[in-house]
Amino acid sequence: MTVSELDKQISSNKIKNAYFFCGEEQFLLENKVASIKAHLISPDFEVFNFRRFDGAGLNLDELERAVNDFPQFSERRMVVLRDTGVFSDMRQEKFKFVRELIRNMPDYTCLVICEKSFDKKKLKNVDFINDFGGVVEFSYLTPKQMEVWLETSFESFGKRILTKDAAYMARLCGSSFGANYSEFNKLLEYVGDRERITREDIEKCVSKSTEYIIYDIFENIVANNRDKVMTQTVETASDTQGALNVITMITSKLADMLMVKELRAEGLSTAQIKSYFSFNVPDFVINKTATQSKRFGERYLRRMIKKGLKYENDIKCGLISAPDAAVMYAGELVAPE
Repeated sequence: MTVSELDKQISSNKIKNAYFFCGEEQFLLENKVASIKAHLISPDFEVFNFRRFDGAGLNLDELERAVNDFPQFSERRMVVLRDTGVFSDMRQEKFKFVRELIRNMPDYTCLVICEKSFDKKKLKNVDFINDFGGVVEFSYLTPKQMEVWLETSFESFGKRILTKDAAYMARLCGSSFGANYSEFNKLLEYVGDRERITREDIEKCVSKSTEYIIYDIFENIVANNRDKVMTQTVETASDTQGALNVITMITSKLADMLMVKELRAEGLSTAQIKSYFSFNVPDFVINKTATQSKRFGERYLRRMIKKGLKYENDIKCGLISAPDAAVMYAGELVAPE
Protein backbone atom coordinates (compact mmCIF):
# COMPACT_ATOMS: atom_id res chain seq x y z
CA MET A 1 0.00 0.00 0.00
CA THR A 2 1.27 3.45 -0.88
CA VAL A 3 1.10 6.49 1.41
CA SER A 4 -1.41 8.05 -1.02
CA GLU A 5 -3.68 5.00 -0.76
CA LEU A 6 -3.46 5.21 3.01
CA ASP A 7 -4.39 8.90 2.88
CA LYS A 8 -7.50 8.06 0.84
CA GLN A 9 -8.58 5.47 3.41
CA ILE A 10 -8.11 7.93 6.25
CA SER A 11 -9.82 10.88 4.55
CA SER A 12 -12.80 8.74 3.48
CA ASN A 13 -12.99 7.23 6.99
CA LYS A 14 -12.49 3.71 5.61
CA ILE A 15 -9.75 2.80 8.04
CA LYS A 16 -8.96 -0.92 8.12
CA ASN A 17 -8.20 -3.26 11.02
CA ALA A 18 -4.43 -3.64 10.82
CA TYR A 19 -1.46 -1.73 9.41
CA PHE A 20 2.28 -2.27 9.45
CA PHE A 21 4.35 0.92 9.11
CA CYS A 22 8.13 0.98 8.61
CA GLY A 23 10.81 3.09 6.94
CA GLU A 24 13.28 5.87 7.57
CA GLU A 25 10.78 8.75 7.22
CA GLN A 26 9.63 8.62 10.83
CA PHE A 27 8.07 12.10 10.90
CA LEU A 28 5.61 11.20 8.16
CA LEU A 29 4.98 7.79 9.75
CA GLU A 30 4.06 9.32 13.10
CA ASN A 31 1.93 11.90 11.29
CA LYS A 32 -0.18 9.11 9.75
CA VAL A 33 -0.52 7.34 13.10
CA ALA A 34 -1.76 10.60 14.61
CA SER A 35 -4.14 11.12 11.68
CA ILE A 36 -5.69 7.65 12.11
CA LYS A 37 -6.05 8.32 15.83
CA ALA A 38 -7.73 11.67 15.22
CA HIS A 39 -10.30 10.02 12.94
CA LEU A 40 -11.04 7.08 15.24
CA ILE A 41 -10.59 8.24 18.82
CA SER A 42 -12.33 11.11 20.58
CA PRO A 43 -9.92 12.91 22.95
CA ASP A 44 -12.61 12.79 25.64
CA PHE A 45 -12.58 8.98 25.66
CA GLU A 46 -8.96 8.28 24.71
CA VAL A 47 -8.25 6.68 28.08
CA PHE A 48 -10.86 3.98 27.28
CA ASN A 49 -10.21 3.44 23.56
CA PHE A 50 -6.50 3.95 22.90
CA ARG A 51 -3.49 1.91 24.01
CA ARG A 52 0.16 2.09 23.01
CA PHE A 53 2.91 -0.50 23.64
CA ASP A 54 6.58 0.53 23.22
CA GLY A 55 9.78 -1.50 23.12
CA ALA A 56 10.74 -5.14 23.13
CA GLY A 57 9.12 -6.13 26.44
CA LEU A 58 5.67 -6.72 24.96
CA ASN A 59 3.18 -8.27 27.38
CA LEU A 60 1.03 -10.56 25.22
CA ASP A 61 -1.78 -10.87 27.76
CA GLU A 62 -2.12 -7.10 28.00
CA LEU A 63 -2.01 -6.80 24.22
CA GLU A 64 -4.76 -9.40 23.81
CA ARG A 65 -6.96 -7.54 26.29
CA ALA A 66 -6.28 -4.21 24.61
CA VAL A 67 -7.22 -5.60 21.19
CA ASN A 68 -10.39 -7.37 22.33
CA ASP A 69 -11.83 -4.88 24.84
CA PHE A 70 -15.05 -3.25 23.64
CA PRO A 71 -14.80 0.43 22.76
CA GLN A 72 -16.44 2.83 25.22
CA PHE A 73 -18.65 5.63 23.88
CA SER A 74 -17.10 5.02 20.45
CA GLU A 75 -17.45 2.73 17.44
CA ARG A 76 -13.73 1.96 17.22
CA ARG A 77 -10.69 1.52 19.43
CA MET A 78 -7.01 1.79 18.47
CA VAL A 79 -3.88 -0.06 19.60
CA VAL A 80 -0.34 0.92 18.56
CA LEU A 81 2.77 -1.27 18.81
CA ARG A 82 6.00 0.73 18.53
CA ASP A 83 9.41 -0.89 17.94
CA THR A 84 8.52 -4.19 19.61
CA GLY A 85 10.50 -6.28 17.09
CA VAL A 86 7.74 -8.91 17.03
CA PHE A 87 7.80 -9.35 13.25
CA SER A 88 11.57 -9.64 12.82
CA ASP A 89 11.63 -13.39 13.42
CA MET A 90 8.84 -15.70 12.22
CA ARG A 91 10.12 -18.48 14.52
CA GLN A 92 9.35 -16.58 17.71
CA GLU A 93 6.25 -17.49 19.71
CA LYS A 94 5.42 -13.78 19.98
CA PHE A 95 5.28 -13.56 16.19
CA LYS A 96 2.88 -16.49 15.95
CA PHE A 97 0.75 -15.14 18.80
CA VAL A 98 0.37 -11.63 17.31
CA ARG A 99 -0.25 -13.04 13.82
CA GLU A 100 -3.17 -15.13 15.12
CA LEU A 101 -4.38 -12.19 17.19
CA ILE A 102 -4.63 -10.07 14.03
CA ARG A 103 -6.38 -12.83 12.11
CA ASN A 104 -9.06 -13.09 14.81
CA MET A 105 -9.23 -9.45 15.79
CA PRO A 106 -12.69 -7.83 16.21
CA ASP A 107 -13.77 -5.42 13.48
CA TYR A 108 -13.94 -2.49 15.88
CA THR A 109 -10.17 -2.55 16.61
CA CYS A 110 -7.50 -0.85 14.53
CA LEU A 111 -4.02 -2.18 15.27
CA VAL A 112 -1.08 -0.13 13.94
CA ILE A 113 2.38 -1.72 14.18
CA CYS A 114 5.35 0.63 13.67
CA GLU A 115 8.98 -0.41 13.33
CA LYS A 116 11.77 2.14 12.89
CA SER A 117 14.64 -0.27 12.18
CA PHE A 118 12.89 -3.05 10.29
CA ASP A 119 14.94 -5.11 7.83
CA LYS A 120 13.19 -4.65 4.47
CA LYS A 121 14.28 -8.16 3.48
CA LYS A 122 11.79 -9.43 6.06
CA LEU A 123 8.75 -7.66 4.63
CA LYS A 124 7.47 -11.07 3.56
CA ASN A 125 6.91 -11.72 7.28
CA VAL A 126 4.14 -9.14 7.31
CA ASP A 127 2.51 -9.86 3.93
CA PHE A 128 -0.48 -11.39 5.69
CA ILE A 129 -1.39 -7.96 7.14
CA ASN A 130 -2.43 -6.87 3.63
CA ASP A 131 -5.49 -9.10 4.05
CA PHE A 132 -6.62 -7.00 7.02
CA GLY A 133 -5.35 -3.53 6.09
CA GLY A 134 -1.99 -2.77 4.58
CA VAL A 135 1.80 -2.60 4.78
CA VAL A 136 3.15 0.91 4.22
CA GLU A 137 6.82 1.75 3.78
CA PHE A 138 7.68 5.38 4.56
CA SER A 139 10.75 6.25 2.50
CA TYR A 140 12.40 9.64 2.27
CA LEU A 141 10.91 11.78 -0.47
CA THR A 142 13.15 12.43 -3.47
CA PRO A 143 14.47 16.00 -3.85
CA LYS A 144 11.96 16.53 -6.67
CA GLN A 145 9.04 15.29 -4.54
CA MET A 146 10.13 17.56 -1.68
CA GLU A 147 10.39 20.50 -4.09
CA VAL A 148 6.84 19.86 -5.35
CA TRP A 149 5.56 19.53 -1.79
CA LEU A 150 7.11 22.87 -0.82
CA GLU A 151 5.67 24.64 -3.87
CA THR A 152 2.13 23.29 -3.43
CA SER A 153 2.19 23.87 0.34
CA PHE A 154 3.27 27.49 -0.06
CA GLU A 155 0.52 27.94 -2.67
CA SER A 156 -2.07 26.62 -0.22
CA PHE A 157 -1.12 29.53 2.06
CA GLY A 158 -1.33 32.06 -0.78
CA LYS A 159 2.44 32.31 -1.20
CA ARG A 160 4.54 32.26 -4.38
CA ILE A 161 8.01 30.73 -4.67
CA LEU A 162 10.09 30.08 -7.79
CA THR A 163 10.68 26.42 -8.60
CA LYS A 164 14.45 26.87 -8.44
CA ASP A 165 14.13 28.46 -4.99
CA ALA A 166 11.91 25.62 -3.75
CA ALA A 167 14.56 23.17 -5.05
CA TYR A 168 17.27 25.14 -3.23
CA MET A 169 15.29 25.07 0.02
CA ALA A 170 14.74 21.31 -0.32
CA ARG A 171 18.50 20.83 -0.71
CA LEU A 172 19.20 22.96 2.37
CA CYS A 173 16.71 21.04 4.53
CA GLY A 174 17.85 17.57 3.44
CA SER A 175 15.81 14.42 2.94
CA SER A 176 13.90 14.51 6.25
CA PHE A 177 10.27 15.52 5.82
CA GLY A 178 10.26 16.65 9.44
CA ALA A 179 13.10 19.11 8.81
CA ASN A 180 11.40 20.46 5.68
CA TYR A 181 8.08 20.82 7.53
CA SER A 182 9.72 22.69 10.41
CA GLU A 183 11.63 25.08 8.13
CA PHE A 184 8.52 25.57 5.97
CA ASN A 185 6.56 26.82 8.99
CA LYS A 186 9.45 28.98 10.14
CA LEU A 187 9.66 30.61 6.70
CA LEU A 188 5.90 31.20 6.61
CA GLU A 189 6.10 33.05 9.92
CA TYR A 190 9.15 35.02 8.73
CA VAL A 191 7.53 36.39 5.55
CA GLY A 192 4.25 37.21 7.31
CA ASP A 193 1.65 38.76 5.01
CA ARG A 194 4.07 39.12 2.11
CA GLU A 195 3.06 36.95 -0.87
CA ARG A 196 6.44 36.45 -2.57
CA ILE A 197 9.11 34.21 -1.01
CA THR A 198 12.61 35.03 -2.26
CA ARG A 199 16.00 33.34 -2.22
CA GLU A 200 17.08 36.02 0.26
CA ASP A 201 14.26 34.98 2.62
CA ILE A 202 15.47 31.37 2.44
CA GLU A 203 19.09 32.38 3.07
CA LYS A 204 18.14 34.43 6.13
CA CYS A 205 15.61 32.08 7.67
CA VAL A 206 16.18 28.44 6.70
CA SER A 207 18.75 26.45 8.66
CA LYS A 208 21.14 24.23 6.75
CA SER A 209 20.71 20.55 7.60
CA THR A 210 23.67 18.44 8.70
CA GLU A 211 23.09 16.41 5.55
CA TYR A 212 23.52 19.53 3.35
CA ILE A 213 26.63 20.68 5.24
CA ILE A 214 28.27 17.25 4.94
CA TYR A 215 27.31 17.16 1.26
CA ASP A 216 29.14 20.49 0.89
CA ILE A 217 32.16 19.10 2.77
CA PHE A 218 32.24 16.16 0.38
CA GLU A 219 32.05 18.48 -2.64
CA ASN A 220 35.07 20.36 -1.28
CA ILE A 221 36.91 17.07 -0.67
CA VAL A 222 36.39 16.19 -4.34
CA ALA A 223 37.60 19.67 -5.34
CA ASN A 224 40.54 19.32 -2.87
CA ASN A 225 39.64 22.62 -1.16
CA ARG A 226 41.57 21.75 1.99
CA ASP A 227 40.95 24.96 3.94
CA LYS A 228 37.18 24.80 3.42
CA VAL A 229 37.04 21.10 4.26
CA MET A 230 38.91 21.57 7.52
CA THR A 231 36.92 24.65 8.58
CA GLN A 232 33.56 23.00 7.81
CA THR A 233 34.56 19.76 9.53
CA VAL A 234 35.68 21.50 12.73
CA GLU A 235 32.38 23.41 12.86
CA THR A 236 30.16 20.41 12.08
CA ALA A 237 32.04 17.85 14.18
CA SER A 238 32.08 19.87 17.41
CA ASP A 239 30.17 17.14 19.27
CA THR A 240 30.08 13.34 19.12
CA GLN A 241 26.93 13.00 17.02
CA GLY A 242 28.01 15.63 14.51
CA ALA A 243 31.42 14.01 14.17
CA LEU A 244 29.94 10.54 13.69
CA ASN A 245 27.59 11.95 11.04
CA VAL A 246 30.55 13.42 9.15
CA ILE A 247 32.52 10.15 9.23
CA THR A 248 29.56 7.88 8.45
CA MET A 249 28.11 9.95 5.62
CA ILE A 250 31.45 10.60 3.92
CA THR A 251 32.41 6.91 4.19
CA SER A 252 29.04 6.00 2.66
CA LYS A 253 29.57 8.46 -0.20
CA LEU A 254 33.04 7.03 -0.86
CA ALA A 255 31.53 3.53 -0.95
CA ASP A 256 28.93 4.70 -3.48
CA MET A 257 31.69 6.28 -5.53
CA LEU A 258 33.73 3.07 -5.54
CA MET A 259 30.71 0.98 -6.54
CA VAL A 260 29.75 3.32 -9.38
CA LYS A 261 33.36 3.51 -10.56
CA GLU A 262 33.68 -0.29 -10.71
CA LEU A 263 30.30 -0.78 -12.41
CA ARG A 264 31.11 1.89 -15.00
CA ALA A 265 34.41 0.11 -15.68
CA GLU A 266 32.40 -3.05 -16.36
CA GLY A 267 30.39 -1.17 -18.97
CA LEU A 268 27.09 -0.85 -17.08
CA SER A 269 24.71 1.94 -18.01
CA THR A 270 23.22 4.44 -15.56
CA ALA A 271 19.92 2.53 -15.56
CA GLN A 272 21.71 -0.72 -14.75
CA ILE A 273 23.76 0.89 -11.96
CA LYS A 274 20.56 2.21 -10.32
CA SER A 275 19.48 -1.35 -9.52
CA TYR A 276 22.52 -1.78 -7.27
CA PHE A 277 21.28 0.89 -4.85
CA SER A 278 18.83 -0.03 -2.07
CA PHE A 279 16.99 3.26 -2.60
CA ASN A 280 15.86 5.25 -5.63
CA VAL A 281 18.76 7.35 -6.95
CA PRO A 282 18.19 9.94 -9.70
CA ASP A 283 20.17 9.48 -12.92
CA PHE A 284 22.01 12.78 -12.51
CA VAL A 285 23.34 11.69 -9.09
CA ILE A 286 24.82 8.50 -10.55
CA ASN A 287 26.33 10.39 -13.48
CA LYS A 288 27.81 13.01 -11.14
CA THR A 289 29.22 10.30 -8.87
CA ALA A 290 30.80 8.60 -11.88
CA THR A 291 32.42 11.88 -12.94
CA GLN A 292 33.71 12.58 -9.41
CA SER A 293 35.10 9.06 -9.09
CA LYS A 294 37.51 9.70 -11.97
CA ARG A 295 39.57 11.87 -9.64
CA PHE A 296 40.29 8.94 -7.30
CA GLY A 297 41.85 5.54 -7.83
CA GLU A 298 40.16 2.37 -6.58
CA ARG A 299 43.04 1.67 -4.21
CA TYR A 300 42.67 5.10 -2.59
CA LEU A 301 38.88 4.75 -2.25
CA ARG A 302 39.17 1.31 -0.62
CA ARG A 303 41.81 2.56 1.78
CA MET A 304 39.76 5.61 2.80
CA ILE A 305 36.58 3.57 3.26
CA LYS A 306 38.49 1.22 5.58
CA LYS A 307 39.88 4.21 7.49
CA GLY A 308 36.43 5.67 7.93
CA LEU A 309 35.11 2.35 9.29
CA LYS A 310 38.14 2.06 11.60
CA TYR A 311 37.59 5.57 12.96
CA GLU A 312 33.94 4.69 13.69
CA ASN A 313 35.03 1.55 15.54
CA ASP A 314 37.77 3.38 17.47
CA ILE A 315 35.21 5.97 18.63
CA LYS A 316 32.83 3.25 19.85
CA CYS A 317 35.71 1.56 21.69
CA GLY A 318 36.73 4.84 23.33
CA LEU A 319 40.16 4.90 21.67
CA ILE A 320 39.69 8.39 20.20
CA SER A 321 37.22 11.25 20.59
CA ALA A 322 34.71 11.61 17.77
CA PRO A 323 35.59 15.26 16.93
CA ASP A 324 39.33 14.42 16.74
CA ALA A 325 38.61 11.40 14.53
CA ALA A 326 36.44 13.44 12.14
CA VAL A 327 39.11 16.15 11.76
CA MET A 328 41.87 13.57 11.22
CA TYR A 329 39.75 11.72 8.65
CA ALA A 330 38.96 14.94 6.77
CA GLY A 331 42.65 15.90 6.76
CA GLU A 332 43.59 12.56 5.19
CA LEU A 333 40.79 12.82 2.60
CA VAL A 334 42.09 16.10 1.20
CA ALA A 335 45.57 14.66 0.74
CA PRO A 336 44.91 12.04 -2.00
CA GLU A 337 47.56 9.85 -3.58
